[in-house]
Amino acid sequence: MFARAVTIVVPTFRRPEPLLRALRSCQRQVGLAFADFEVVVVDNSPDGSAQPTVVAAQAAEPGLMLRWIHEPVAGISAARNKGVASAQGQHIAFLDDDEEAEPGWLAALVEAQRVSSADAVFGAVKGRFEGPQRDDAALFEAEMTRDFPEAAGPVPVWRVASLGSGNSLFVRSCFDTAEPFLPSLGLSGGEDSALIRRLIAKGRRLQWCPAARVVEYFGEDRLTMRFLLKRRFSAGQVRTSVCVMSEHPNRREAAMWMALGAVQAALGSALAVVTCVVKPDLSKRFLCVASGGLGKILWMPPFRVNRYPDRKKPGP
Repeated sequence: MFARAVTIVVPTFRRPEPLLRALRSCQRQVGLAFADFEVVVVDNSPDGSAQPTVVAAQAAEPGLMLRWIHEPVAGISAARNKGVASAQGQHIAFLDDDEEAEPGWLAALVEAQRVSSADAVFGAVKGRFEGPQRDDAALFEAEMTRDFPEAAGPVPVWRVASLGSGNSLFVRSCFDTAEPFLPSLGLSGGEDSALIRRLIAKGRRLQWCPAARVVEYFGEDRLTMRFLLKRRFSAGQVRTSVCVMSEHPNRREAAMWMALGAVQAALGSALAVVTCVVKPDLSKRFLCVASGGLGKILWMPPFRVNRYPDRKKPGP
């Protein structure tokens, strides 16, 4: 018997203000009573720096069960695994610490799971630049956005590779191992892609729920082509590497991704050069395509990009 219907797991690392915004959005949820869900904040900083933020959020809304848990082992996989192990809910939802959930977010995820009996439900993510208005922000906002045009229903097979754990809900039985998120991917990312891949291999069903919406905020530190190209390169690496690092490796699929990557790298680079003078914004998009393609080819450990390098650094 579970103490709650849902546990919202919020992994965090030295983002006090965004974390507080994320927690306040959990406190504003409608359609579910506070007795139906809890929020577990997993602090992945070595010094446990998020505890004061959680204490302040709890004081502002004592009716919601809000727990702070420290996971000093570096890596997003360790944080997610600690959240799953600590959850008291029958279902486990994930909200990133830079995301803000709309008031009906959690209720929409729960209802989608109830109606469809799916094993995992994924909602829409809207990227939003948090700063002064800039003409080039739209390109970066689109990169942070996950909002498929399909109506609510089973996730189409061609959308699976774009899924992630930010804004998601899983039935507890999806986490049938001690470490459902692979520790080996804790710093490079892709731990959620590997989990989703394992679920599909086991015949689990995935549901798309566009009514469950969150906003993902980002600042000027991400408003650079360097960041965008690195993000695309890393995402490309994940596409191929999870085919090889999964419980049931599929080297044929990995070869397919590498072949697609070669086409994307060559064609994207050529089109970026052709359009760089006439349409600079379009040229940047083609560069992103090329970077993602290159990542699909160079997925091996010597080329691996760590998305979470700061988690190995000591605190300030």
